[in-house]
Amino acid sequence: MRMKPNRKQVTWGITIFLTAAAILILFCFLFRSSSVNAGIHALNRSLAGILIGIILTMILAPIGDWIENRWFRPYYINKGIDPSKPEYIRYFRRLRKWSVFLTELILTLVLIFLALLIIPSTIHSITQIINNISGYIRNLTHTINQYLEHIGAVKNAEGKALFESDNLQSLLEDISGQITTYVNKTIIPNMDKIVKQVSDSVVQIVKSAVDLLVGIIVSVYLLYSREHMSGQFIKFAYGVFREDVANVMVSECRFIWKTFAGFFSGKIVDSIIIGILCLIGLSVLRTPYAGLLSTVVGVTNIIPFFGPYIGGIFGFLLLILIDPWQALYFSVFVICLQQFDGNILGPKILGNSTGLSSFWVIFAIMLFGAMFGMVGWVIGVPIFAVLYSWIRRAVNYRLSRKNMPMQAEAYSGIGAVHNGIMVSAAEVPVGGDDQFVGLFRDRNDAHPDSRDTADGEEERRRQIKKEEAEH
Repeated sequence: MRMKPNRKQVTWGITIFLTAAAILILFCFLFRSSSVNAGIHALNRSLAGILIGIILTMILAPIGDWIENRWFRPYYINKGIDPSKPEYIRYFRRLRKWSVFLTELILTLVLIFLALLIIPSTIHSITQIINNISGYIRNLTHTINQYLEHIGAVKNAEGKALFESDNLQSLLEDISGQITTYVNKTIIPNMDKIVKQVSDSVVQIVKSAVDLLVGIIVSVYLLYSREHMSGQFIKFAYGVFREDVANVMVSECRFIWKTFAGFFSGKIVDSIIIGILCLIGLSVLRTPYAGLLSTVVGVTNIIPFFGPYIGGIFGFLLLILIDPWQALYFSVFVICLQQFDGNILGPKILGNSTGLSSFWVIFAIMLFGAMFGMVGWVIGVPIFAVLYSWIRRAVNYRLSRKNMPMQAEAYSGIGAVHNGIMVSAAEVPVGGDDQFVGLFRDRNDAHPDSRDTADGEEERRRQIKKEEAEH
């Protein structure tokens, strides 16, 4: 006789399988972290082009939609053609091809403009820094001696300056001699390994360029057929899963797409604006190497929370060699600029795309940065925002089933909950389970109807649900 498992058995089987899989994954993360990291790194390398294409699609999709809705659709509608209808599919394809072409053209022009704006200025700045490093050291020496003279400590017991340029020059010569010795004894004998490392670096640069090219190609395909791709997924969801499960899957996928697209597109636009404002401000202040410093500030601004500090510290360390006063002006300007970004510009552009507090942003950056490196610094915040939203909604759903408040402020100072009644922490004794149980026994004795009231409330809720089900 052929036995067919019922739905309860299938549910238990799936539950046991998912539980075992979760335990196995947790074990691997805790005790096989090196293998997990190696696997994640290999997966990232193999899918780097696809990931770049998806990120570019998230950034460019709003631009493509704007071009379609503002330019092409009104043109066709004025001619009595609605591209959204099936009978006009060829017009829709033509519209989509032109919108994708113009979107990719805008991306290309922006990249060329930024390259022409950034690369020559950066190369010129680096060349100047290398050529003038000795003069910068003399400037720093002079500034330090002025400060020592100001505080009355410019002379030591022998009457010599505490900080002299000649001493600094001899120190640099000693360091140079040690570097030469290190090169002769360590680098030259291991030249074959160094050449291999350099060649590996060149290969990585070529691979990154190929990944970028693949990402652009993938973004073109996704921009052109994003409705078709999403339709395939929705078709699969409703064809395989129950209707309620498929509804949740489709809704959550849209939520994930909205979170990631809003974060990446908003953060890049925000960083470009901050870089341009920084360039204008540093040019007004006549800060040296304004182009290089503005580029660093704009690029590092993509990293949430820590990015502005990284760019500011780099600029400060560079300018302190040239002119300490300029370093001070730069620091004050960057702090003001980041306050403007964090309180005015950022909220206007990003809105509440992540819904995370500053603490959870730091937590996400540290966690995913340790797992994925610099890539984790950028993608960690939207990933954690999605996970945080899922956990928050699950907790709120469970609390609503128990008729308990969902605001976190309502639980501040709560020490225990008994039959739906909240007990403050001051009333809960500390010292063991016996005292804890005794508290509720005393509370029940003092209020003998409390349990009956709770049971009656639970029965009333069941009756309401039964009546709703009948209707």
